[in-house]
Amino acid sequence: MSVGRTPIKTVKENMEEVKSLVHQRGQVKGKVTLISNALENAEQDPSQVSLPLLKVFDKKLEGHYTEYLKFHKEILCATPPSKIDEQDEKLNEFDKLHTDCLVRLENLIHGLSKPAISPQANSVAPASATQVIVQQQPLKAPIPTFDGRYENWPRFKSMFQDIMSRCSDSDAIKLHHLEKALVGAASGILDAKTLSDNNYSHAWDILIDRYENPRVIIDTHIDGLLAMKKMSNESYKELRELVDTCTRHVEGLKVMKQPIQGTTGLIINKILTSCLDPSTRKQWEQSLAHGQLPDLDRTLTFLKEQCRVLERCEADYPTTAKSHPSKPSQQSVKPANVKVHATTSDSNVELCQFCGRNHFNYLCPEFRKLSVSDRVAKVRESHPEQNLTTK
Repeated sequence: MSVGRTPIKTVKENMEEVKSLVHQRGQVKGKVTLISNALENAEQDPSQVSLPLLKVFDKKLEGHYTEYLKFHKEILCATPPSKIDEQDEKLNEFDKLHTDCLVRLENLIHGLSKPAISPQANSVAPASATQVIVQQQPLKAPIPTFDGRYENWPRFKSMFQDIMSRCSDSDAIKLHHLEKALVGAASGILDAKTLSDNNYSHAWDILIDRYENPRVIIDTHIDGLLAMKKMSNESYKELRELVDTCTRHVEGLKVMKQPIQGTTGLIINKILTSCLDPSTRKQWEQSLAHGQLPDLDRTLTFLKEQCRVLERCEADYPTTAKSHPSKPSQQSVKPANVKVHATTSDSNVELCQFCGRNHFNYLCPEFRKLSVSDRVAKVRESHPEQNLTTK
């Protein structure tokens, strides 16, 4: 019994540990929220803060980010794979809050570092603070991340540089955004000197030298198309995964200025349709006219519509596939019942008390050969408890 209780106790302990870690992580976020509120008030009235206080905020924010990441990593180690996305969403929310604080902090430090202005000019402060907020609005758009995979580099570079080009932040803030955007295998690629010098331009030189490799990027997308998994049966999940994989690599090749047309489109279309299950493949073939060459974009459009159809059908009939195996088991009961009845009917035939064979007493050939008086005597011998008389 003790062996059976151990896993239950372990699960409870893990749940308590996760709750504790989530609580501590929430406390860290609460501290950053307090700093964010103070900075927001300072934008409206800069007299509420001083340069030394802002520097203290800067140090605290750095420590809070490190502390939050520590708790977050410990939570991920004890979190089921199905819940990882929820936890990462929490990290994204905190990162946005932390980034907004740093942006406000940088602008306030920059404003307080300027020469003192006359009291009459204080009335302009709220207007300038409002102007700063307007300039930071583009940063409210989600900043993309880069995980170190070559095929994701062109899109990340294009999106990140486009966002940064629309804001008037200093290179120090842009470098902060860039460092936070590097995750997974790409995290830590920027050296300490580049970060301490706030050398945003050199940071891009490092990344471009490392990941700007068209040959590797294109080969990665081609390998991805050749390695697409074949569907085992007609399934929304498998079809959606196949379509998304093909679309991702095709769009990646287009970003690398590799045209998907003519023979290239036909080859990719052939690879894609060869991965379909027989039923979906048959429906796709029926959508083409006799002798018509398939078009990759039309094929993808057709398959996306099939995804929507399968998703609706599987939602309406979730247990259809599971109900079929029950039929043979019901049918298999019938022969057993028949056999039981046959055995029961055979057992109704009594063994003869005179010769021991399988027939009734009155049908016994030996009994029928006896005279009437001998039959009566035989019956009396076999039934002494009965008072039998002859007429």
